[in-house]
Amino acid sequence: MENTDDSLGVRFSPKQSKSKTFCSVYGCNSKACKNFDVRFHYFPKQSENFIKIQNAFGVDEKIDSRKMWQKVLKIGKSITENMQVCSLHFKKSDYFFPENASKGKRRLKKNALPSCNLPCTEIKTTSSTKINDDREKRRIQRDKKKNTIISDNEATNNEKPDSSARLTTTELTFDFDGQRNSVVLDDTNPSPVTSRENNNGSVVAMLPEKNDETPAKTFIDVGIQVKSGDLVTDFCDVIKTEKKLNTLTGIVSFDILNTILDVFKLCSLKGFALYFSKQESRGAHQRHFLSVDDTSFKLVKSLLK
Repeated sequence: MENTDDSLGVRFSPKQSKSKTFCSVYGCNSKACKNFDVRFHYFPKQSENFIKIQNAFGVDEKIDSRKMWQKVLKIGKSITENMQVCSLHFKKSDYFFPENASKGKRRLKKNALPSCNLPCTEIKTTSSTKINDDREKRRIQRDKKKNTIISDNEATNNEKPDSSARLTTTELTFDFDGQRNSVVLDDTNPSPVTSRENNNGSVVAMLPEKNDETPAKTFIDVGIQVKSGDLVTDFCDVIKTEKKLNTLTGIVSFDILNTILDVFKLCSLKGFALYFSKQESRGAHQRHFLSVDDTSFKLVKSLLK
């Protein structure tokens, strides 16, 4: 005998099975190899059966059974041919039972629609009231911080001494030549205020003179000498050793240099200038005289000056 309960779905007589079929509904753990009193049903075929429902406008409308199953069971993926739904999601009225059990077997009606143990996928949302309360608490905390800062600043300002208020006053009286002078010293004003009492009893205040004159600015022109004839180094001063002499002129030693100088001293400066101009006109390969290059000529000219 079938054991049915409309609120919890339909259960049947236990029947052992080794099938690995399971229910495709989210949250349902029914399996054919474990739950022997549960039966499984395939999804209706596409456009095979239609269910008549009444829409929001009160108009009857026919919808494909396959789509309705998918919508009611909240299955977000596409339906395959192997997906099944267990009997715990149907009522007893969704089944057709024969009058004589020996003549036929029970079967699910074509217009049956799952209505029991439907999946609950409601998303828990935070109420707007709680959000508003949290926002109000944060606003109150910010206001408290601002008020605390303002009160601290006011307390700091109140602690500063008032420059206009006199803390202590000391009066010194002197008598010079029959005239009475009094000096009042104030802690808040370090400059003494002097008052003189004349013979007629009138008091004349004598304020200290202040030197408000600002010292005049003076400007001085400063020049930096960046080039001078005295700073030019003579070519002869650079040559201190025979190594430098050989590097710059090609002359091996100072003895050869002195010999060259003695030879050129025998010649007049005019003749040397004429000879040097002729050598320059012939080209760079004909400028050598006594194995001396252009640098040697320059050295000799500087020595003869």
